[in-house]
Amino acid sequence: MWNYVIPHFNQFLSDLQLEPKHRADAEGKAERIAKSLFAKYYPNQLVFDPNCYLEVGSYGKGNATQPCTDLDMFFILPDEVCGRITRVPAFHKGLCCGTILRRNGITGINQVPFTAAV
Repeated sequence: MWNYVIPHFNQFLSDLQLEPKHRADAEGKAERIAKSLFAKYYPNQLVFDPNCYLEVGSYGKGNATQPCTDLDMFFILPDEVCGRITRVPAFHKGLCCGTILRRNGITGINQVPFTAAV
């Protein structure tokens, strides 16, 4: 019985594994989003600081699987902006963050399909 199960399970695992091109694509998108937000919220700093964001969730833990659906990330806002957002009622915080991204020209944040680098 195991002679039948093991090869099928191995195939199942390989079908779930994220291909390197998909991981690189998602990481590139995260960096482009972070660079756009960095330019908006840190206009006095000329050099992008990659420590301003962190990939979390399955990409951050290194266990993302097929199909590529989303990329969770944290962006560190300046104190004055963070203070404004923390005063917004919890229900509206997600709307607020979505508005911030859209106002900065960042769209499609809920989708991370494989696409050509922009």
